[in-house]
Amino acid sequence: MTNVLPEQDIRDEADPWRVLANAVVMQAVKDYRDSRAMLRKLKREMTVGEALSKDAAALMKKRILDNQAMLSEARSFILSDNFSLYSGLDGIALLQRLECEKR
Repeated sequence: MTNVLPEQDIRDEADPWRVLANAVVMQAVKDYRDSRAMLRKLKREMTVGEALSKDAAALMKKRILDNQAMLSEARSFILSDNFSLYSGLDGIALLQRLECEKR
């Protein structure tokens, strides 16, 4: 897995606001990666799995929708003007690198 953000110990930062901003950005990247991985897993389970009961199919659909929403929220944040307030990173470039990652 390619690291998009440099590894650093955010506790070493002198400015608590910078620590918070870094944590917000890192959480958005984690949410994006986790949701994308879960969507791949759920879609794979639906295509190769056994026939699901009505309740299991409804639960699977809800899990897919929840992860799609989380992925969309993370993507929207990374592309938003607010992202530049939290980070000096280029949101478009970051999102492109995240899209290229393989898990």
